[in-house]
Amino acid sequence: MIVFNQAAVDEWSIRKEPLVLIMCDKAEFDKEKQRLIDIGKRETEKRYNQRREELEAEYEKGRIAIKEKEERLNQMWEQMMRYHNNIDQYADIFVRIDLSETDSTSREAIRLFKMGRVDEAINVFESQDNMNRLTKENQLYKKIQDLEKKLEQSKETAGKKLQETIEALHMQADAYMIVNEWEKARAILKGLADEVGTKEELSKYAVFEEGQQRLEEAAKYYLKSLALYRKDNKGCRSIDSLELSMAINDVARVYSHDARFLNESEVLLLMR
Repeated sequence: MIVFNQAAVDEWSIRKEPLVLIMCDKAEFDKEKQRLIDIGKRETEKRYNQRREELEAEYEKGRIAIKEKEERLNQMWEQMMRYHNNIDQYADIFVRIDLSETDSTSREAIRLFKMGRVDEAINVFESQDNMNRLTKENQLYKKIQDLEKKLEQSKETAGKKLQETIEALHMQADAYMIVNEWEKARAILKGLADEVGTKEELSKYAVFEEGQQRLEEAAKYYLKSLALYRKDNKGCRSIDSLELSMAINDVARVYSHDARFLNESEVLLLMR
């Protein structure tokens, strides 16, 4: 067996996704590669002979001199020899093409090529007009990138404004508490907890309600904060952190003050 996706191995680094190796039978691989080499050499020689006949015809008609004909023939021969010297490398790349990653038209072209029907394969490739496709798809990709950039900028601006509004509401709630307007402060903190719904806002409202001796409401929002913490840290090995311990302690403290037992779902939330 040999590695089929050698290019992926060569390009792999620890910063990328995990490497997946694809193996194939070496004998079959070498057989397919040799067939491609034979096809390539045959087609190259055929094109050399065709061009040589064209040069001979041009010379016979007096369109080119003998010296030019010989020079051009030598250039063509040298080019063909260079190709033959490198054909093993080209065939190795071509035989490793993963057909599952190509479109249906390209798969058909490759199938024809491997059958030795080279002219048909080239016609299929050229029918795709891939250079024009490249231009259009590249333009579309760049437009999407621009939209993503603008969206990210809009997101940043919206996030900043949201944070400013949250801070303003907290200042307003603080002002209400200073002048003993507890119900107005409560409405703001509950609104923040319900609307924003972060662990911080849920906990702040729970702390406020605990201070107001609304223990049932405090416990409810402590549990919401704890559930959110569990969700955000799902699969994290640091689940037994100080923050989690404090969150569990908040719930236990409120229930001990309230002198009642947790129900089954609440116990499971604390323990899992």
